[in-house]
Amino acid sequence: MSNKEKHWYQDGGTVLTIVVMLTLLMIWGSRFWQHENEQQKAPAIALNAGRLDVSPDGEPVLHLRFWHVYPGVLRNGRLTVIVDYPETKSGEGLRIHAFDTWEPNDDHTVTWDVPLPGYDLKQRVPVRVRLEAENARTFAYTQVWLGTGWVEDEVSISE
Repeated sequence: MSNKEKHWYQDGGTVLTIVVMLTLLMIWGSRFWQHENEQQKAPAIALNAGRLDVSPDGEPVLHLRFWHVYPGVLRNGRLTVIVDYPETKSGEGLRIHAFDTWEPNDDHTVTWDVPLPGYDLKQRVPVRVRLEAENARTFAYTQVWLGTGWVEDEVSISE
């Protein structure tokens, strides 16, 4: 065979192009499959309750309770809570609860106390919550604490 009679698989440029195209197609297909698989999972929804008290030293403390309503046990995940209050000390506004398993409903509540030094009942305190788990779709929302309770119409959900 002469040089002009080469088969397509003997041409290095053609083979390289095919290998690159197949690799890109496999990467795109894998990401598409992972995205579709994630979307089919039920969301891990965290619910919360709060109460504002005054500590013995006269400082307001926000007592937060969290539980989830996923239809089963959540596995290998974390609950992240960020209290956006400017007067909290460094690190006190961020809480992370990592778990191997977490049972559903109010019986398995996670509680945190967040001091709010100098809190005025007219101040809005956004509380950002994100719940991630291996066997559920990630769920995040922001809820606003105002005075002595949650502002019902100020909840933003982002999945």
